[in-house]
Amino acid sequence: MTSMSRGAAALAALLLLAGCGSSGGTEETSDAASQSADATTLVDEADASACETVDAPMIDIPARADGEPTMAIPAPPGWERTTELDSDLVRAALVNQSLTADGFAPNVVVTLESIDGDVPAQDVFDQQRAALTGQGGATDLTTTTGTLCGEQAETTDYIGAPVGATPARPITVLLSTLQSGGRTYSVAVTVQTLKPDDPTYLSDRETILSGFSWQP
Repeated sequence: MTSMSRGAAALAALLLLAGCGSSGGTEETSDAASQSADATTLVDEADASACETVDAPMIDIPARADGEPTMAIPAPPGWERTTELDSDLVRAALVNQSLTADGFAPNVVVTLESIDGDVPAQDVFDQQRAALTGQGGATDLTTTTGTLCGEQAETTDYIGAPVGATPARPITVLLSTLQSGGRTYSVAVTVQTLKPDDPTYLSDRETILSGFSWQP
């Protein structure tokens, strides 16, 4: 993967999210309650202490190739797994129809990129944010640093540009990288809504982003 394409994940999530949240625009394949009944996280117990534990069912996100990280995402009540967008880039999407406002349902998309070699995390983060602003039209970016399961991470809040019938809206993206098998894996967990002050959304967003987990 060239350096020009390393910002694709967060930008792709931005565009996919816009359509995913439109009422009736996404086929819901299962709800969190039914999935959580037999879903167990893929995080090794030995490494679990590096990941934050949250009070929500966890849905596994299967690896698609040897050497890829294993991932799991919290699904608070009302957040339903949809597979319509699943691909080599998009690894999971959740939608909460119960929080629909103005014809738009809050949603989250997880994307994963695989990059040759060991690329510094900050380089990946800078390229992701450059793609959001330069190609995606994102504005008003505010970034905080942190960790995700012991790996360097950044969380960026911004205003996403209108996409089709979807107006400008607040979006939050969690970015992180890890190195495994001579490759750098970059994950983007992107959440959006038209009603950012809804207390349930705010609580659920915190649970989803803080409880997302991955391990090599």
